[in-house]
Amino acid sequence: MLSGILTLFYFVMPWSIGSGAWINDRISLFIIPVLLPSLSQDFSKRIKQGLLIFIIGLSVGHLAISCRYYYHLNESIQEFTSGIELIEDNKILLGLSSNFSPAVTNDPSFTHNEYVEPFVHVVNYYGLNNGCVSLSNYEAKYSYFPLNWKQKHTGIIDYIITWKFDPNYPEACGDNIKSTHNLDVKEIAKRLQSDYDLIHNTDNLALYRYKTNQQ
Repeated sequence: MLSGILTLFYFVMPWSIGSGAWINDRISLFIIPVLLPSLSQDFSKRIKQGLLIFIIGLSVGHLAISCRYYYHLNESIQEFTSGIELIEDNKILLGLSSNFSPAVTNDPSFTHNEYVEPFVHVVNYYGLNNGCVSLSNYEAKYSYFPLNWKQKHTGIIDYIITWKFDPNYPEACGDNIKSTHNLDVKEIAKRLQSDYDLIHNTDNLALYRYKTNQQ
């Protein structure tokens, strides 16, 4: 019964409330585990075997779908992060996109490509272990995060990483930088061609570095 209620919640609960998101996706994590205690109930052997086969079947099926999809998803993440080695230490980064979905073109029809969006945050890999600061990190404006913004960023953005980018519909990856840093995404997008050099690009990714003669 509890598993059935959680399944119902998965379909009727909103995806987000306020600043919190992925609500119904998190509920789905509990649908199968709450079935496990039923195996200890005083059911007949045949019912227990049926429940066990059902649980194992769902788990194996979910694993198979995940393996098939995440293989291609991993390829997209490798494309997104292909310019990391070009980033200098202790710089300021910003990610821009017009479509945060992964560039998976041959995903199974029964998976939810539009809901798998690690690309909102994957830009932060460009600041891993190199002292760089990602303006796309929206968590830094919340008190529960161990590091918080001390002040709004008003200086140069050294690197801009774009993914599936349309200059007419720019959006910052992760954070609303207008409210956090008072930065205009559309204005930044307009300056890409004049103030930045394109130093790396793939089918969906472009990495720009601020022109040194602009400083």
